[in-house]
Amino acid sequence: MTKDELLHKASELLLGDERLTPADWVRLVVFARISDTQRGVDALVYTADRKHESLSPSTPQARDVLVQLRQQMANEDPQKRKWVVAMLQFDAQGDDVEMDARFEYDNIDRWDITPSTMKQVVEEFRPKGV
Repeated sequence: MTKDELLHKASELLLGDERLTPADWVRLVVFARISDTQRGVDALVYTADRKHESLSPSTPQARDVLVQLRQQMANEDPQKRKWVVAMLQFDAQGDDVEMDARFEYDNIDRWDITPSTMKQVVEEFRPKGV
């Protein structure tokens, strides 16, 4: 599969996960931390009532596709670099969803959600008006 096909497949899996997309979700931000020794996916889910929750996908399928995406992107990169963190942001726009993807190649702790960084990360990605 191409990187675009893998990104589309990962998006479908994440958006199809009812745990990550409750009926009133307005933004889903997914952080995939993948290295040769670490593979984890966390998400922030923002709802219309101004609440947020930190969750993980209900199955490993999206993580597995993101691992494939990382490898495919490295295969296509002239320097064969592998990203260490992917940030996928989905915004509900009525019946449509807008998506943004960013990739970090050096700092695996970028966008890390810990007790000391939780408030900062939550506010950084909080949708305006929510």
